[in-house]
Amino acid sequence: MIQTDFQYFGTISFIKELYQFKEVYLNPKAPFTKMSFKNRCVIASSQGPLTLSIPIIGGRDQKLPIEEILIAYDAPWREQHLKAITVNYKRAPFFEYYEQSLTGLYQNKPKTLVSFLMACHTWVHHHIKAPWSIVSSVEENNTTQWDPNISPNTLIQKVYTAPFTPKNYSLYQEGTAYQQVFSDKIGFLSNLCILDKLFCEGGPYISKQWGQ
Repeated sequence: MIQTDFQYFGTISFIKELYQFKEVYLNPKAPFTKMSFKNRCVIASSQGPLTLSIPIIGGRDQKLPIEEILIAYDAPWREQHLKAITVNYKRAPFFEYYEQSLTGLYQNKPKTLVSFLMACHTWVHHHIKAPWSIVSSVEENNTTQWDPNISPNTLIQKVYTAPFTPKNYSLYQEGTAYQQVFSDKIGFLSNLCILDKLFCEGGPYISKQWGQ
């Protein structure tokens, strides 16, 4: 079992690391940290990498546990993020298979950041046919509901802190480059949000490639 932080969909390197484990505990007690992937992700655009950030109430300098961070809705960020993803990936070979459920994900309006991040992780988990089980689920009232078959005292077997941040994520060595939507124009972009690989290669292929 691994304990790790929440990420907004998660980078390719982050999701690939989770394939080593049968159980994953996303820690709602971990402190929120600015300039991290806890409230941002990076997708491809025709101009290069594009960062999508979820605005939070109180600003990014807060040191609260992530489960206490509230999402700000004074700007239409959900519509903006969905539009950016749709515009940039509408020609990706597998995007149409995920468009409807992705749209449904952005129609929700959770109060807390961690609730939305759990929904994103669960969405990715389903579509890439991830082999790990999610140990806990986060409810809207900021409480964590444990899997009744697992004792919280036995959770911590390994703590994984992702080494890649919005400042250095592109340093990750991807291995085999895959065909991206704008690679003929801007070249290959390494270690983007997992959505990039999902829309370009499809969930079954990712599961087969990483699950070996």
